[in-house]
This record gives sequence, structure tokens and C-alpha cells, in this order.
Amino acid sequence: MNLEAIEQMSSRLRALLWKLSPEIVSAAESFAEQVLYLPVSATGRSPEIDPATGAKGFRPRDIHPQWVEVPLLYTLSRWVDGLVPHLRPGASATTGVPGLNAMPPNIAGAKGAAAGGATP
Repeated sequence: MNLEAIEQMSSRLRALLWKLSPEIVSAAESFAEQVLYLPVSATGRSPEIDPATGAKGFRPRDIHPQWVEVPLLYTLSRWVDGLVPHLRPGASATTGVPGLNAMPPNIAGAKGAAAGGATP
């Protein structure tokens, strides 16, 4: 896991949320010591309308979750030493830390991505 890339994404998402809805950011930060903003999608797409019934829904073949594993892996890598391999902030991604090729593809495309990581 590249913690620095995840935290950079959090900063970018916080800035966007601050522009669109500062009350959400203020509320979260008023009661939590640390807040991490992550762009998570369980489906990876918007629902579509079924032409036969007019109902909104998802075709199972079109569901592609995005970043759903990141909150758990980030938490484990930050607070349980050695369980999830990760880069420390400021470290180079080419240091050969074992297990980094298992990084989610969307994170691998970020600055400091793991060597050999696939990007969409």
C-alpha cells in the first residue's frame, strides 16, 4: 500500500467536498481526530433504467467496485505493524517492499506507484 498516495487522494477529495458541501467536512472534522476521505463505490457505476420495467438497477456483469478494500487495508497498514506491507511517507516505491504488487490498480496509478502495478 502506498499510504502517501492514499493520503494525497484524501486531500484532493476533501478539497472537492469543501467546495461542494463544507458542512460535511466541518461535521466530520468536528468530532473525529483524524478523517480520511476516500472515493469508494460499491458498484463502480450509476444505476440504469430497465426498459422493460422502468425500474432502476444494476446488471451484475457491469458491477466493478472501486476502492472498497482501501479503508480496511489502510487502517490495518497504519495501526497493525507488519500485517499489510506499505510504503512509509516519503519512501520510494522502487525499494522492493514485498507485497506491493497486490496494491489496488487505482492506487498503483498514483504518484509513487508500486513497480509493476497495473493501471486502468
